[in-house]
Amino acid sequence: MVNADIILSGQHVFTGLQDEPIRAAIAIKDNKMIKIGSKEDIMSFLGDQTKVYDFEEELIIPGFHDFHMHIMMGSILQKDSAKLFDAASEDDAAKIVAEFAETRPNDEWIFGVGWDHTNWKNKVLPHRTTLDKYICDRPVLLFNAEVHYAWINSKAMEMIQLTKDTPNPEYGEIGKDENGELTGLLFEQAIGYASEHAY
Repeated sequence: MVNADIILSGQHVFTGLQDEPIRAAIAIKDNKMIKIGSKEDIMSFLGDQTKVYDFEEELIIPGFHDFHMHIMMGSILQKDSAKLFDAASEDDAAKIVAEFAETRPNDEWIFGVGWDHTNWKNKVLPHRTTLDKYICDRPVLLFNAEVHYAWINSKAMEMIQLTKDTPNPEYGEIGKDENGELTGLLFEQAIGYASEHAY
């Protein structure tokens, strides 16, 4: 029998296998749950070095850890930008941005967040020319729903002096078509070319 490193027990253990917490115990070895069962069953994993914690009436639930968050960027964008989560197409997203821009006539940059081409009918990544049809006089910076890539218009490329000869950053890519022309997409660290100028 394997000896657990830790045994947790309590009257209210939520495993996710039932709708309500149950009375149970958990054996943990090498930071992994190896067994969940009654306290009597789990005590068979007790060894000389096992740490035992009885939480009695306290709730025990699995811990969730998101090791990758965009708290600062997300909070800024959510507060003061065009919301594109419900856009049904590339053109629809551009229209939403244009309507938002009309409410911000004094903003130098227009920001948006939440576009997701995988939710669009054609599922094709967008292009700067679609944004240009609606906003050509001010730079636009639109973050994808995952915030790992961005969509900019031609005015933004002009403002940040982005050209087809601009090198890709170490952990990123500047979007180009089959002819090497800029598409208006910035991936990962390449977003910095625009965001460093925009904020």
